[in-house]
Amino acid sequence: MEIAKISTKGQVTLPIDVRRKLDLKEGDHLLISEENGRYYIENAEHVQHILSERAFAYSSENVEAKLDEADLQAAETQERFSAEEVFDRVRRNTRAGA
Repeated sequence: MEIAKISTKGQVTLPIDVRRKLDLKEGDHLLISEENGRYYIENAEHVQHILSERAFAYSSENVEAKLDEADLQAAETQERFSAEEVFDRVRRNTRAGA
């Protein structure tokens, strides 16, 4: 357990061991969250990176689902599209949020 002191300006100096574990450097931002009365401190850059990865993974899954749907539709009809046409449609639908 580490103890930090609050200055008269409300500033907190985190102990070096905490800064190292959180990979914090001068100018970094902290994410402070509360859950059931407990407060948690995280390196905001790390959290942003994780959220970005999750968003990308969701986007990839969404594209795969759309391609699977297109495969099923193609199997039901005689209409055929080139790979370029399929990818263009997926890009347009993904950008439009469809």
